[in-house]
Amino acid sequence: MRKSILFLILSTFALTGCANIPQSSRVQIDDTIATAPDSQLIRVIARPPVKNASPEELVKSFFQACADSSNGYAIARQYLTRSIAQSWDPDAGISVFDETRLSVSNEVGGVIVSAPLVRSANESGHMEIAERSAQLQEFFGLTRNNDGEWRISELRNGVFLAQSDAVRSFRGYPVYFLDKELRTLIPDSILVAQGNAGAATKLMETLLLGPRSMLASVQTSAIPRDTALTFGSVPIVNSVAKVDLTSAVLGASVKARKALAAQIVSTLTSLPSVDRVRITVSGQQLSTPGFPAEMSRADLVDFQPQDASQANVLNVVVGTRGVNADPTQGEKKTWTLSLSDETSIGEVANSLSGAQVAAVSGDAKKLFIANENIRRFKLIARGESLSRPAWDLKKNVYVADYGRGVSRYSANGQSRQVFISYNNVGDESQIRKIAIAPDGVQVALIFTYGSQDFIAAGMLESNNGVSQIIGIHRVEQSIDAVRDIAWLSENQLVVLGRINTAVDQLFTVSTADGSTDAKVVPIGAQHLAVNSRGLVVISVVDGTNEYVITKEIGAWKQIAKGQAPFFTR
Repeated sequence: MRKSILFLILSTFALTGCANIPQSSRVQIDDTIATAPDSQLIRVIARPPVKNASPEELVKSFFQACADSSNGYAIARQYLTRSIAQSWDPDAGISVFDETRLSVSNEVGGVIVSAPLVRSANESGHMEIAERSAQLQEFFGLTRNNDGEWRISELRNGVFLAQSDAVRSFRGYPVYFLDKELRTLIPDSILVAQGNAGAATKLMETLLLGPRSMLASVQTSAIPRDTALTFGSVPIVNSVAKVDLTSAVLGASVKARKALAAQIVSTLTSLPSVDRVRITVSGQQLSTPGFPAEMSRADLVDFQPQDASQANVLNVVVGTRGVNADPTQGEKKTWTLSLSDETSIGEVANSLSGAQVAAVSGDAKKLFIANENIRRFKLIARGESLSRPAWDLKKNVYVADYGRGVSRYSANGQSRQVFISYNNVGDESQIRKIAIAPDGVQVALIFTYGSQDFIAAGMLESNNGVSQIIGIHRVEQSIDAVRDIAWLSENQLVVLGRINTAVDQLFTVSTADGSTDAKVVPIGAQHLAVNSRGLVVISVVDGTNEYVITKEIGAWKQIAKGQAPFFTR
């Protein structure tokens, strides 16, 4: 996982004091962070109320102060009356609004604030992207204090953040659980305040609670129930997170101990201040055979998806033949696309195991499967508007047939309808595209209503031959037209699309917190593909020319001729 982020979780202690803690000294149980001297430290610092502020100015400034969580939101509490400052619970939730369309109107006893709602999070930190029409509408009671200054005397619990402040002050971090076989790590994310000195503690407490009930059918935890933090906190010293657990963890088997160690290490090393993790029980090292005392992500290879790890050879379609093209060396060899009825190829997807290839015809009406050597494709299904195929770890292929739903196919052509759990995004007939993450569980979906597209994510559950997608939720609000989508990492998507009919762009979308980054792409961009190293390629049609590009040193560079890019081993 990349650790190139803009902000670091800061301790309430001085950083210089933490960086030189002797190994033999007693370490205070808190999230004390020691960072490298060249680290870039940026923190949102709020301002206290100014004198003679109007009710509107006071409430707007309170919103800005909510971006600073230091000392329990001490600055934000200065905007409240004394009694409300003591009772207000900022950890009850987060509401993020579009400040460019904020309105504040006077009301008897206070003001009413209205603005488009962008996203929200509950007290556990689990995020929900709002519907595009959603509105934040809140009443804030106001009264004058003894100095004649306005103060907020009534508000609901939780913090209120402008979108620009939310990006700077909160970040989504993954909490890792496991599949039912304890083999593959599967993330679920929460929002954590950037200036929160207890970030590591918050992540560990969430991990110890186990999977959310809505995801318990696909996620599990190897950590025994009733396990807790011995001292109630996770100190971080010299980039090592020290996790001391209660004796309940000793009930885990050897296999489970390795799995729970993988969960803890993956979760805590998502923080930019943590490189390694030490797990102890009441001060004594927890025995995890095969792992060092201080564990890093490099020790967790057994818990990463292995099947797709070598899928780095670029393939493209040129007419009725295919080309294996190395992204750095150009075309290497060709192979012939021999379909059962000589139909042209539209989109192609390699299975996660690398043993099979699925393809959709150019008219999006036929689905084919072939072995990796692609000697001959076999027709296994027909539809009206089939999406690019997607594979799970059990060598089943999934396609969305817009207007008809999602179906699962085995190599021999047996089909099953994929059920879509109840959600507030849409129903199965509105799903136009599907992409399955390398872990074989996380799923990205494109719902289409008329001319509007919506990006959602969920998890794939398969039991007794029945498949359904559960936990479906929006992951982004603004992108309203999507050409293609793929997984970039376990908690990032790449999306080829546009906003408000503007030019096409390549968006990187975080499934952890909904944040996006965008790059303009050439006119005529059609499809994208991602290899196991995170290389993104895009196919482009420019008149009669068809070619594949990738970004190199800030510029798009042509690396192959052809269309329908995909990667094989």
